[in-house]
Amino acid sequence: MFEREFQKICEEGITLYFNEFERCLYKFPGGASCIARPETLHNHHISPTRQTAPGSFLHDKAWSQDEGKLWISEIHKRFLQYEVAVPRRSDIYRPQRGYLLRPHRKALHNQYHDKWVSIRCNKTCLSCLQAVPHYVLGCGHSYCALCIQEHGNTTSDFEGICVMSSCILCGADNHGTPRTKP
Repeated sequence: MFEREFQKICEEGITLYFNEFERCLYKFPGGASCIARPETLHNHHISPTRQTAPGSFLHDKAWSQDEGKLWISEIHKRFLQYEVAVPRRSDIYRPQRGYLLRPHRKALHNQYHDKWVSIRCNKTCLSCLQAVPHYVLGCGHSYCALCIQEHGNTTSDFEGICVMSSCILCGADNHGTPRTKP
């Protein structure tokens, strides 16, 4: 997923940073830093008090393609760490008393199954009642991203994506076909 969708964005972001936002490392006597940037418009140093000094832009790092590849490699490593960690964050469902909410939610979903079948809402996730839903199943029930991660399964078709094979509120499969009480 990183190589396909994010690597180019990261490369463009790094290039943009160096071309427009990197600070010049020149220091004036007294310690004031040069505020002139970007490098392409830098023909002398300027202090915050508008003092000037001759000189060209001083880079913090010598930017080369090899260093660029190293930066992208490090970003990729971090991306993989977070991609693996996010779906497994069961601690976000852990209340102060130390037990998981999932079994209690499941019990409530089953207890009030007949009611959930007819209720639809696109402003509140009816699974957790805490977030705005972003995903709608074929049956019409909407879920927030955390509930999709909590109740869904990861898919081998796409990296880092969770899917729900059936609605936990009404029992319908992912195409909206209702089933009997789970």
